[in-house]
Amino acid sequence: MTKKEARQYFRGKRAEISAAQMEKWKDLMLIRFQHAELPFLNTVHHFLPIEEKKNQIPNR
Repeated sequence: MTKKEARQYFRGKRAEISAAQMEKWKDLMLIRFQHAELPFLNTVHHFLPIEEKKNQIPNR
């Protein structure tokens, strides 16, 4: 799979995620981070898809 093909594939997957699913997953991630024992970290970064990109039609 090329980089271009991977981008197209994941854009399609991102378009399938509903707003309700995204909110549920955000809440679940927050709960996981709150329960994780990470005393040596001050900041945790995670990836969230760019909302504006969700509705873009993949290049074909």
